[in-house]
Amino acid sequence: IHWGHVSSADLVAWRREPIAMAPELDAERDGVFSGSAAVLPDAEGVPTLAVLYTGHRWRDDGSGGALQSQCLATSRDGAAFTKHGVVIACPDGVPDFRDPKIWCTDGRWYLVVGVAMVVAAWEVVKRLREGGFDVPLYISNSRRPLRKAKRNCACNPLT
Repeated sequence: IHWGHVSSADLVAWRREPIAMAPELDAERDGVFSGSAAVLPDAEGVPTLAVLYTGHRWRDDGSGGALQSQCLATSRDGAAFTKHGVVIACPDGVPDFRDPKIWCTDGRWYLVVGVAMVVAAWEVVKRLREGGFDVPLYISNSRRPLRKAKRNCACNPLT
C-alpha cells in the first residue's frame, strides 16, 4: 500500500500527482498505512509538513501476524518526503497498532492510535503506559472476534 497524492485548486476538480510515499524502510516493507499530518517549523524555522503514519510489515515468525509501528516523514513542499523511520514501536503482544491521528489543543500535542488486543485490556493499558502513553480513550466491550473489534485507542500528549 502506498500513499497516493492528488491536488486541487478548487476542491472540485482533482489532479493526480506522483505517489507521495511508497514502502522503502524495513518497518514499512509491506505497506505505508494511514496516518495524519501537521505543519510544524523544522530546526531552521521553515514550515514543514510532519506526517505520522503506520509502517506495516508481516511478521517473519510464520504466525501470519502483522508488526505495525508509527513512523515519521517530513516534507517542505508536500510532494517529496524524507522518512525518519520508526518513532513509536509496536508494543509486545499487540497485533494491530495503527492509524495515528495527531492534533494540538491549547499548545499541547496529542496522539491517538488504534490498538487491537489479544491479551486482557488491563495488560495493554499497562504496556502502553510503560511506553509513555496515557489512558485509553475507549475500550470496546465487544465479544466479536478480535480481528473485527479494532476500536481501542490510547492517548498520548507529545509535549
